[in-house]
Amino acid sequence: MDSPLVLSMCDTLLQRSEESGDKHMQIISYCIKLDYFYYKNDEENILKQTDEVKKVCLRLDNLKYYYFAWGGRLITYY
Repeated sequence: MDSPLVLSMCDTLLQRSEESGDKHMQIISYCIKLDYFYYKNDEENILKQTDEVKKVCLRLDNLKYYYFAWGGRLITYY
């Protein structure tokens, strides 16, 4: 989880899931990227990626991962 390859893998996952219409995996790609920053202790990118996860969750109507980003990562980080 600490390799920068994770970020490019997330981008590939996002692209493929958008092409196939898989909403769940679209959200997962954003959450994995958030986890990458979380475990790197990268506060600036945690804040940015948390906002991205929340936006995509609202757009795709999936509040489970909205609250994961908010509570599971952002609040736990602080």
